[in-house]
Amino acid sequence: TGGKSLLDGLSHLAKDLVHNGGMPSQVNMGAFEVGKSLGVTEGAVVFRNDVLELIQYRPTTEQVHERPLLVVPPQINKFYVFDLSPDKSLARFCLRNHVQTFIVSWRNPTKEQREWGLSTYIEALKEAVDVVTAITGSKDINMLGACSGGITCTALLGHYAAIGEKKVNALTLLVSVLDTTLDSDVALFVDEQTLEAAKRHSYQAGVLEGRDMAKVFAWMRPN
Repeated sequence: TGGKSLLDGLSHLAKDLVHNGGMPSQVNMGAFEVGKSLGVTEGAVVFRNDVLELIQYRPTTEQVHERPLLVVPPQINKFYVFDLSPDKSLARFCLRNHVQTFIVSWRNPTKEQREWGLSTYIEALKEAVDVVTAITGSKDINMLGACSGGITCTALLGHYAAIGEKKVNALTLLVSVLDTTLDSDVALFVDEQTLEAAKRHSYQAGVLEGRDMAKVFAWMRPN
């Protein structure tokens, strides 16, 4: 390239140092807009509490299966991770296949919610499950949980089992680590000191910002 690639790399480095905390940019943040290029499948918020909103997607078929699907994203992601574009959308795939589809949209916490814990999310999700069954008239539902959303779903199912409730027919898990004794790439960044430092920082700031978590994921992709 006659040195052009080197100049381009230096230009990218300078921009990342100024605008991205020195971490390599992975996407053009200005290229997406919710409702236009992201999350465009038709739906409506049918329930809201302090922790989440529940989106019901408009059926696209004349008939639908009786048992609905509730999708639970990770708390660090947005609902539209399952509705990226018309041809990359779990929501649309489910609708095409006659599935009544609901997706949780988690609230962005602030320092005012610093005391929220796993039980907070479980109680909020319990309410969402009750709303889905009430709207659809189904005695139980199917659930899909991704990453930490899957961990939350699993804890909720444990709670249901303890109290004898049978509200969930089946649970699908995506990249949800339930056995933390297993080694993983992220374990490279985790030890007791790191965890305690993260807890102190989170409590002082109220939240652990997305940009801080993004740094961990960036370091997991050295290339």
